[in-house]
Amino acid sequence: MRGPLRASETGEDILRRVTVPRVPEVLRAQATRQSITDRSGAALIVHGTSDINVPFSHAELLAEEISGAVLHAIPNADHMMPFSHDEEAQAVLAEFMNGLDD
Repeated sequence: MRGPLRASETGEDILRRVTVPRVPEVLRAQATRQSITDRSGAALIVHGTSDINVPFSHAELLAEEISGAVLHAIPNADHMMPFSHDEEAQAVLAEFMNGLDD
């Protein structure tokens, strides 16, 4: 978006000023998603169930699309989960990594 919003602007005014991603950027994002979901093997996804920045449903979808993925949900954790629930996240990661040796 270009410039600050003005109180007098309508929704249509704002939509006219929104920067739309260029096609190559959209294609690159799609290619990245495709390359991730084409993989199989050991993958750990740790996600908080109360994350409003990246909804938990995204983690569930990713876990479904990656063959062999393990999803660990941390109840009531938000986007700051690596800091607010660091002990649980570290324990889950250690357990997962130790299991790779089997």
